[in-house]
Amino acid sequence: MIIELYRFAISQIDLYAKKYFP
Repeated sequence: MIIELYRFAISQIDLYAKKYFP
């Protein structure tokens, strides 16, 4: 349960990072 949330947050952060730091 916690791991799924963690993985979701990581994927969101990764998208954000790629948007601003290509």
